[in-house]
Amino acid sequence: MKTTVELPDALFHSVKAAATRRNTTLKKLFIHALKREVATETQTDESLPFEVDEIGLPILLNQNKPVSIDLVDALVEEDDLRP
Repeated sequence: MKTTVELPDALFHSVKAAATRRNTTLKKLFIHALKREVATETQTDESLPFEVDEIGLPILLNQNKPVSIDLVDALVEEDDLRP
């Protein structure tokens, strides 16, 4: 099916550059991104320790806050996972 989508110029240029870097087409990149978005929205696996916020960042359910490098470092240190 064909459709027309209006995008802000800056977003279009970013997407086009990403497709070029990944050596893929805009069509394939859009399909991949949309499949990920729909899968994230419809995911019902409650065994996962995180969910994804509206911009795609993981939220740890037991922490109820976005994942940051500082949080990851703290959790790694807490669990003594450093090599």
